[in-house]
Amino acid sequence: MVKIQPELTFKALADQQRLRILSILMDGEICVGDLVDVLGSPQPTVSRHLAVLRDAGLVVARKHGLWVFHSLCQPSDEFGNAIMLAVTSCATANREMLKDRKRAKRLRQVDGCCPGLNDDNPCGKKTVENIVR
Repeated sequence: MVKIQPELTFKALADQQRLRILSILMDGEICVGDLVDVLGSPQPTVSRHLAVLRDAGLVVARKHGLWVFHSLCQPSDEFGNAIMLAVTSCATANREMLKDRKRAKRLRQVDGCCPGLNDDNPCGKKTVENIVR
């Protein structure tokens, strides 16, 4: 559980790209490479947005070898729960965010840089054994 920082949270939520990232993360963890693909933004830009979201306590990161995976934090208080509820409401009502989530879902399963992630195949190598259909 991470304590969400109110003053940083509102700054983080005031950007369409960051709202799109939060929407994508509602469906689970995703690697930076797949976020770059879904958002159509350069990797440094996506990484900068992720840093703002981490600083606000909205997102957590997990390293696996050279790859970094991000997921939504589990809020630890009423404010955090309210923020996550607002993000969910926004994400389910916005057409662009729904398209992002659909594309991210496909990337997580087949077309992304990390389908079938496991210890023997950290990322990027697609084989019949590691592609989930």
